[in-house]
Amino acid sequence: QSDKEFQYTVICIAIKRFRELVNIRGTSGGDEIIKVIAEALKKANSIYSDIITARTGIDTFVILVRGENAESSILFNDIIRIINKNLVRNKFGEDIRFSNGAAI
Repeated sequence: QSDKEFQYTVICIAIKRFRELVNIRGTSGGDEIIKVIAEALKKANSIYSDIITARTGIDTFVILVRGENAESSILFNDIIRIINKNLVRNKFGEDIRFSNGAAI
């Protein structure tokens, strides 16, 4: 077994100003934003076999990526594109911004 099999990157994604968005769009709007992001992560799970995604807080998601740092970065960018595409399609794209961080 190679060291690559045991390398993981944990990526945290938080929705910026989520409480403000809920105040503006209402609770149902906040729920819809979460659903859109969850569907995007579900799609990413079906595309990429080396990831695990989870919601860990009211506005926070975690992605566990198996592989080297460079691969994780490419995968992360692909996942963010999927999320943004879903948000735009559901008319949330202009309002939603993320903060993110990663640890290896």
